[in-house]
Amino acid sequence: MRGRKPLSAAVHELNGNPGHRDLGLRADAEPKPPSGAPIRPGWLCPEGKKAWKYLVSQLKKMGTLAQCDMQAMALVCQAAGLYDRAMRRLAKDGEYIPTRNGLGPHPAIGVAQKQSQILMILKRE
Repeated sequence: MRGRKPLSAAVHELNGNPGHRDLGLRADAEPKPPSGAPIRPGWLCPEGKKAWKYLVSQLKKMGTLAQCDMQAMALVCQAAGLYDRAMRRLAKDGEYIPTRNGLGPHPAIGVAQKQSQILMILKRE
């Protein structure tokens, strides 16, 4: 598809429908997944489980939570949990650790960078 991804009718409504277009046909054609909290996967890391609890509570308040969001939410929460774990490790150990050749960068720096990249990609979707 060329150009920007089309916005849903719900997003147009949230933005105040700046183009003043009739959203009736668009809203009727869009799928409406069943609402409700998805089941949290058991494989999430402990920090990811905390992120899941927070994210579910926020999405419930917004009324945008659907059962089919489980996989996407699990990916976001796991990446957020691993990022949190890496940042805590860096805060505890410092950015550099002793190696055979002197000081070297802490491996958690790479983990934090990778998870932040994953989070940015997932949050765009």
